[in-house]
Amino acid sequence: MRYFLSITFILASVLNVSFLEANLYKIFFTNDTSLIDSLPPLFKENKIILSNGKTYMRSEVKEILFRYQYSPYLSKEKFVFKDAKNLIENGNNLNKRFPGYRFSVVEYDLKQTLLSNGHRKTSGHICYRLNSISSLKGNRVSLEFDEARSNIKILGARVILPDASVVLLSDDDIFTSISSDKKSIDRYVKLNLIFPGVCIGSLIDYTYEKYEHTPFNKEFFFPKHSFYDRFPTGSHSFSIEVPKNAFFKYSTRNFKSNPDPLISNNDNSISYTWTLHDLIPIEFEPESPPYYDTLPFVYATTVDSWDRVFKWYAKFLNKRLETTPKIIEQARLITASGLTEEDKVNLLYIFMQRNVRYISLKESISSSFSGHSAENTLSNGYGDCIDKSILFSALLKVIGIKSNPIILMTNDQRKQIDDIPCLDGNHAIVKCYINDKEYYLDPSSIHYNFPYFDYINYGSNSMDIMEGKLSRIPVPDPKDNSFLQQGTISILSPQTARLEIKTIANGSTAAKLRNLYSPRKNSEIEEIFEGELSKRYPGSNLNNIDFKHLYDLKGNLEIKQEYILYNLGAINDKFFAFNLEEIIPEFTALKYKNRMNPLFFQDTKYSSNSFCYNLPSNMRIIYIPASIKIENPFFSYSGSYSINGKDIVFKDEYIRKSRLIPVEKFNEFKLKLFEIITFTREQIILEFEE
Repeated sequence: MRYFLSITFILASVLNVSFLEANLYKIFFTNDTSLIDSLPPLFKENKIILSNGKTYMRSEVKEILFRYQYSPYLSKEKFVFKDAKNLIENGNNLNKRFPGYRFSVVEYDLKQTLLSNGHRKTSGHICYRLNSISSLKGNRVSLEFDEARSNIKILGARVILPDASVVLLSDDDIFTSISSDKKSIDRYVKLNLIFPGVCIGSLIDYTYEKYEHTPFNKEFFFPKHSFYDRFPTGSHSFSIEVPKNAFFKYSTRNFKSNPDPLISNNDNSISYTWTLHDLIPIEFEPESPPYYDTLPFVYATTVDSWDRVFKWYAKFLNKRLETTPKIIEQARLITASGLTEEDKVNLLYIFMQRNVRYISLKESISSSFSGHSAENTLSNGYGDCIDKSILFSALLKVIGIKSNPIILMTNDQRKQIDDIPCLDGNHAIVKCYINDKEYYLDPSSIHYNFPYFDYINYGSNSMDIMEGKLSRIPVPDPKDNSFLQQGTISILSPQTARLEIKTIANGSTAAKLRNLYSPRKNSEIEEIFEGELSKRYPGSNLNNIDFKHLYDLKGNLEIKQEYILYNLGAINDKFFAFNLEEIIPEFTALKYKNRMNPLFFQDTKYSSNSFCYNLPSNMRIIYIPASIKIENPFFSYSGSYSINGKDIVFKDEYIRKSRLIPVEKFNEFKLKLFEIITFTREQIILEFEE
């Protein structure tokens, strides 16, 4: 839970609000009640004291908002609203057609405008229906803006009650707060509109206008918008307006019908409008392709070439990539013990993950887009993805490794825009070259060693600013995300066996295991392993567990385990039977009966098992399962048992070849997985001889 409990006068000064202006404070409590106070609350130890002397514990207070006596954000000019009766009727009809949703979006209109002076304006109108008791909390709307770069105006806001009567918002219903969602020192402000007197069937209806007077670059205008929502929508429109003399190009994705806009010529500008009607909510499924990559999407540019984008961005990066004496000293200190180039790169990779924390603090437009200087990030000991990529590239440059920060959209979002010139991306990593071979490394991750990198980057399009080109980040070979087990099971008696396992993992598989185990105490780790053991073999004991490269990242992760197993498979005093069900890969796909969306895996996968069963001299093999081999477009699997003297040797190999399973192929994929499960559930049958 986040609390807005900083000292009031500090928050007021950040907001440029004096106590005479912001002299009303709304306190929200964790029990969903609230009250208004005319004086700033006092903070004493773990208590909050109001002007009437009442005292509350800090833990009881969820949020404190400021309110101007006369809100500068609410327009005083008369606003012409749409007909309330018509909106009520449309909302009621929408709810009847798509029942069961908390909200119905009656109208959603958004317009982004490039003005002739390079400034920007965003106009929005939203009208939605409250359909249930739980939706009544939807009477609060938050609009966020950077006060240093823009301002916002509420042109009109109202509640339309079911009988079409109207309650207008007043100054008393508008509060401000510092945004808690931005890890930056920009002056982001949340404008909170609290719509009064709502009930089931009410409409929330408001129109706003945001004016951006300090864009990051007046020559760059990259509007974009995704349609649809998680709620049924009657009408959804998106408009772009640009001056007639501006270069303009647009592109669209995922439109099922005509994606061409309605074009309107004004005196000095041209507007392009896309409108969709009767949008049915897209159901979200786990392990699906990125949600926003399935929606109708419009994006545009006023830049006529990628070269202009790269050159503008490179101006910032070149300066920030400077290898100062401090950078040179640090790089040489870290790599002093490195033997090969790969070793040196790994030492710097480890340093970035272990010694430079991920924190984002941006104090200017240029640093937001292209990071701080390498020396600044090194001195601070923290930075965000672009800061860390700049520092990592500068350190690599010192040891003679060519490298560049690259910008990308992670594969859990939508596909990066690459068909028209623009700036697009949500992450930065590093591309480097060793012996002319290309490697990708993510210094913002925390559990990866060279040459592996975070799976959220696999297959993403990227912008290499310094080389001035677009490229696709490769998807690593499955063996770069491997999970290998080698084990020996020595059957000691009809009731007991000793199990010794060595596990080796690399890539994202190792990173996930490190993420699970490295923050924990040894006793907690042992509890995890013992818990899993008890599910399969109740009463069994974990004798020993040992990790290698769990923390230091200087090699592949290794885990050695030793157990004493009870009740392994005795049927009676004579016969013994067990299977290998516990070693199969985790096939999470099997939990889905059907799929509405393709099944999407972010990473690749390779697993292999090799187990030797040492049998006592008085035990005879009655049956071992036949070998199996499966080949299909999605994966390959082979598994076999063989007899070596008195031992049984089991080996298998699973390689997932595809990260995307189409809906029409899902049942086929699932049936092939069941073949593996059937194989591993077959029992080995042994007999104790007299």
